[in-house]
Amino acid sequence: MLFSFIADAVDNVIDQITGQLKSVADDVESPINSLVGVITGGAWEGDDATAMVEEITTVVLPMVAELIAAIAGISTGVGNAAQLVQDTDAKAEGLVGDLVNTFGSIF
Repeated sequence: MLFSFIADAVDNVIDQITGQLKSVADDVESPINSLVGVITGGAWEGDDATAMVEEITTVVLPMVAELIAAIAGISTGVGNAAQLVQDTDAKAEGLVGDLVNTFGSIF
């Protein structure tokens, strides 16, 4: 295959994206969930605490989930694009081989 080097590069990129995905989950989502636990555990009481928890659970955490889904989507998209390149490369290589065989049979 002409573009076989792409597979290794894509695997590397997907690994980096996966690392970022894990980082967002570990470094962003987990501390936010911990904060909600601390607040609901009694560290902060009253209407403001309730409003804060509501804001975090209805706005912030869904946004973090969207970010995680977007990062996962990038990984999938990169993998799909690489597969398309490899499939196209294989088809082109097959066509070139057929053409060479055709000319070989003529001459």
